[in-house]
Amino acid sequence: MTPEKTRMSKDKAVPTPIAVVEIFKRAVDPLTACMGVIRSVEHNEQNHR
Repeated sequence: MTPEKTRMSKDKAVPTPIAVVEIFKRAVDPLTACMGVIRSVEHNEQNHR
């Protein structure tokens, strides 16, 4: 379990990079998926006109 300990010490020294990147990835993945769905829906609507 050494990697978690090193990660914790890094987070305490520099709180932003690792944690923020992980949160950002988790937030962005659903957003990109939603944007892809919205774009495909808009594209389909334009084709039907």
